[in-house]
Amino acid sequence: MASAGDGLELKADPRTSAKSIPLLIGLCVVGVLIGGGGLALPHLVGSGDEFSADRQAVVTRASDFAVTYNTFSSDEKTDYQRRVKPLLTPKSYKDFLKTTDAMFQVASELAKDKTISSRDVKVLSVAVDTIDEDSASAIVAFNAMANQRGAEAVPLRFRYQISMNKVRGKWLVNRIDNVPPIAVSLADETDTAGSGEGR
Repeated sequence: MASAGDGLELKADPRTSAKSIPLLIGLCVVGVLIGGGGLALPHLVGSGDEFSADRQAVVTRASDFAVTYNTFSSDEKTDYQRRVKPLLTPKSYKDFLKTTDAMFQVASELAKDKTISSRDVKVLSVAVDTIDEDSASAIVAFNAMANQRGAEAVPLRFRYQISMNKVRGKWLVNRIDNVPPIAVSLADETDTAGSGEGR
C-alpha cells in the first residue's frame, strides 16, 4: 500500500545551494587555520616558562651532585675532592676542602685499618624550589649504601636542600643543607588499638 508521500521528491533550491557552498568552504578554512594556529602557537611563543632550560640544568646538577658527593671511600680523599670540585662554586669548594680534610682524618682514626665508604647512590626525586637568572634552590631525595670494610652495608636515606649559583653559564652548588625527615607519631593509633583490645 502506497502512502501519500511516496511520489514526492525533494529538490534543493539551486540559489540556496550556490550561496551555501562558499560559506561552508569559508567555515572549513577558518577551522583549519584555528586548529593549525593552536598547534603552532606554543612553539612560536614558547611554553611560558622562561627558565625551563635552566630548570632542567638545575635538576641535572642536583642529581649529579648527590651521587658524586655521596660516593667516596675513606682511603681516597684526594680523588673524592677532585671529583666534587667541578660541581661547587669556588667559595663552597674552599669550605668543602676544610670539612672533608677533617672528616677523612676522623674516619681514618676511627676505622684504623678498615675503610669506610658510601656508594650505590640512587636519586629518588629532584624538585626545583626557586629559580631566577643566577640563583636556584632544589630539594633532592636519594638513597645510599654506607659500610665499613668487613661489615654489612647499611642503607641510608637522605634529603638535601641545595642552593646554586650560575657561574659563567654553569649551575654550581653554593650551599647544602640536610632536610630532616618528617616525624610521624603512632601514639594515637597505638592507644586506640590498645583500648580496643580490652573491650
